[in-house]
Amino acid sequence: MARVSVALSAVLVCFVSCSSLSEDKRLERALDVAGNNRQQLEKVLDHYSNNPDRLEAARWLVMNMPMHYTSTGPEVERYREYFRIASDQSKDIRLLVDSIDSVQGRPDVTKALCVADIATVDSAFLVAHIDKAFEAREKWPWGKNVRWEDFLEFVLPYRVGDEPLSLWREIILEEYEDLIDSVASLKGSEDPLFAADALYVGWIRRKKFKWTSQLPGGPRLGVNITDWKTGACRERADGMTYLLRTAGLPASLHLAPVRGDLNDTHSWGVVYDRNGYPYIPEQHSDSAALFKVPAAKVQCETFSINEETLRTFTNSPYAPTALRKPFVKDMTMYYLKPEMRSELKIPVQMLAGVTNGDTVYLASASRKLWVPVGFGVVRRDSVDLGYVGAGTVCVVGTLQNGTFRPCGYPFIREGGNGVRFFIPGGMQDVNLYSKCSVQVGDYAQRMKGGVFETADNPSFISPDTIYVINESPKRLFTAVSVSSDVGIPRRFIRYVGAEKTFCNVAEIALYENETDTVPLNGRIIGTPESYDDKHRYTSAWDGDPYTSMDYPKPNGGWTGIDAGRRVQVRKIVYTPRNRDNFIHIGYNYELFYYQKDEGWGSLGTAKASSDMLTMKAPSGALLYLHCLDGGNAERIFEYDSKSDIQLFY
Repeated sequence: MARVSVALSAVLVCFVSCSSLSEDKRLERALDVAGNNRQQLEKVLDHYSNNPDRLEAARWLVMNMPMHYTSTGPEVERYREYFRIASDQSKDIRLLVDSIDSVQGRPDVTKALCVADIATVDSAFLVAHIDKAFEAREKWPWGKNVRWEDFLEFVLPYRVGDEPLSLWREIILEEYEDLIDSVASLKGSEDPLFAADALYVGWIRRKKFKWTSQLPGGPRLGVNITDWKTGACRERADGMTYLLRTAGLPASLHLAPVRGDLNDTHSWGVVYDRNGYPYIPEQHSDSAALFKVPAAKVQCETFSINEETLRTFTNSPYAPTALRKPFVKDMTMYYLKPEMRSELKIPVQMLAGVTNGDTVYLASASRKLWVPVGFGVVRRDSVDLGYVGAGTVCVVGTLQNGTFRPCGYPFIREGGNGVRFFIPGGMQDVNLYSKCSVQVGDYAQRMKGGVFETADNPSFISPDTIYVINESPKRLFTAVSVSSDVGIPRRFIRYVGAEKTFCNVAEIALYENETDTVPLNGRIIGTPESYDDKHRYTSAWDGDPYTSMDYPKPNGGWTGIDAGRRVQVRKIVYTPRNRDNFIHIGYNYELFYYQKDEGWGSLGTAKASSDMLTMKAPSGALLYLHCLDGGNAERIFEYDSKSDIQLFY
């Protein structure tokens, strides 16, 4: 945890007590805690005494300034150096990180010093930011269609997190004012969504963002990230936010404390339309209701202080971290389709050990752990949990000395206000193909649309299509039959990746007869380009399902063999590029199911002799498969016996 300055500690103590005061009294309390810096803040208010709009904006900033701070110190500067060097996107990120680590060791950002804004920000800095924000609002055509409350919250603030303070609007304008002006000249630019989408596309085109999870975690990086364009989801969202706010467009970061389909947090940038609804420029300004990442709860970062959070959690030493943040608000409602925008209520009869008035917590899964992401209070016969994301699996529980204790069965949020509980039933056979979703965050889906072709020439002029992959593989080795009336005997056979899949394939085996166990041999052919020697077209024929072809272009890649004679293929076995989350032959696994009172209970262990395990499990139960021999990508699921698939959440 970062070290907190004395000034910031005083703010934390005194501002909690004033969270329910009127605006005038909150402003006066903020000025009081400014101490010796009060004169600088009053100077800003005096400066705008004859300008009502800018005075209101200045008051709003000062009133919400307490508890904001900069993370600073030598360790923070060392941390920032990783991103500065990585901004040269030609470098191998993994090698870069290893090199810096070996020279100076990984920076310890917990040693950062938190310097309170309220005690240090001067009048010239605030005036410069306020004036630039209003100039943008007045200069460009979309400004008139930005709501005043959105302008205050998502354009006006001088920071987005705990980054170093700077006059970043001037820095952005030096580099991107021509882009902003060009968007302003377009037909339709009065619409904030149109303008935001065009600006985002223009920003990315100038230099693509290089996503990587290899760089260390730490404080926010500040305006430099707009040009460094290297990092993870948060960094991309911050870069977009600086650019859009400089242009007078309301933008912020939204985040899911826990994703509803993977064991990670996730964040992304949003812009707000003229009615205050969030849209996603990364998805070409799709509405939040069309967002592609499920989450039980979605939060929005704000500059204003969430008074409810202060009143509820600040004095609670065991309150979950995801719920104690003072600068977030719940935006889950907007991520639901209109017909599902109703608050979720769970009957008390489905919960054990809770009574009227108890605070209970909504938790999402991260591997076998439950992470609180929301809360509600038991009122008579139910608990209202607010808006909860569709298709997400959650459980309700209580906190006991800081430890989350579930008090009911897990459930999934379904249509309307409905929920379906995972209540174990009778035992049944379950076929297990993977321990984590291979359709989310993996490569299996990239084989959908792939085509197997044959020809009598290596250029594949006028080829015959003998098989099209219509479904994403659910297992490591998928065997398919080729109809006898498809094609004629040909010498050359190849796999052509579908569009935008980089021809990702790990293994291919071709057979002349369905009963054959020895695949066809031949000279390997294909598109020779690759990212590196480990991902060449030859990898699809090396007998190793954990090496793969990765063509450097999204389209046009293929790999095949010259059989040396005309053959007719009757069976194909293929393996998608993968992260070793399918059942691994020779590895040991343990299967768990969730019980209401006891939590996760073991259903036994088994060693895989093929790419599928069959074990016994209760019908209707929430399941979890743990590999005892390595890997930590594991996820909760249920088994659909009718379709013989694992449904991962």
